Amino acid sequence: KVLVHKLNHTLVQILKQDWPQAWPNFITDLVGASKTSDSLCENNMNILRLLSEEVFDFSTGQMTQAKIRTLKETLNHEFALVFELCQFVLTNSQNMELLVETLQTLLKFLNWIPLGYVFETKMIELLGGRFLPVTVFRNHALRCLTEIGALDTGKQYEENFITMFHGVMLQLQTMLPLPPEDEHHIHYALHLAELYNKGSEEDGNFIANLGLFFTSFFRVHLPLVEGNPNTASQVITAHKYLIGISNVDHKEVFKTCLEYWLWLAEDIYNSWKGVPSFVSYANHNSQRKSAYAQVLSDCRRTMIKKMVKPEEVIIVEDENGEI
Repeated sequence: KVLVHKLNHTLVQILKQDWPQAWPNFITDLVGASKTSDSLCENNMNILRLLSEEVFDFSTGQMTQAKIRTLKETLNHEFALVFELCQFVLTNSQNMELLVETLQTLLKFLNWIPLGYVFETKMIELLGGRFLPVTVFRNHALRCLTEIGALDTGKQYEENFITMFHGVMLQLQTMLPLPPEDEHHIHYALHLAELYNKGSEEDGNFIANLGLFFTSFFRVHLPLVEGNPNTASQVITAHKYLIGISNVDHKEVFKTCLEYWLWLAEDIYNSWKGVPSFVSYANHNSQRKSAYAQVLSDCRRTMIKKMVKPEEVIIVEDENGEI
């Protein structure tokens, strides 16, 4: 596998120089070869992922702007074939390694492919319905959904974002239900932190990725799901999950949550005071503050608990009784 991986890197370096001029049928050849066997398809997915990274992530300073533009335009122009292959694999394959490689490759595509491939196909439904509930795929699927959820498309595809959020919450409440809020159960704010500490590495990664999903999605789409009757209660539930994630003993996870809570608290305060805010509805601002009251109270307790403690101070009294 190490040798094959190095050969893939070498091929991508050749493509950066010779494609599309000297090898115009590269994508067609690659997609055609992928249909002959699962192992070949898996390796070709890896080549496509490496190519996407080289063209869209690491190209600056390595190629001329004209070459970068040509590669991006060619990859965009021929992406229909690649997408059809990805969708076919994700829909029909039962090969775990191939499915994981395809999800990892799709993740690299999501920040540059035309929006129609995401919102006008069954891609979101596949990610949330087929892969998110399965332990071996859930982190890969959630990363893809996070990338999609962070997209700002304006008024376009609003229903798709609502449906995606609703579906993720339904799956999450089955996969990782919060405990009942009574004295006989652990408080929901501590539940996820306990799972993070006692669970596997995959469990920990899922909880951390869940924090990224919620914070990135809400920063762009909070008014959309907060104002929709089908998802309004799920928004509060999602923030309870975020309270739990904020209690996780991981510096970067806490930092991500902390920045979001600061953003949300400021926005709710501004909307309550009548200052223009990210989320603003007529005759709704006071109800909004009330809806988040318990969540913000639990957030306050979490922030106090996680505050950096001051250094120890030694207080000495001299013979004159002075401190």
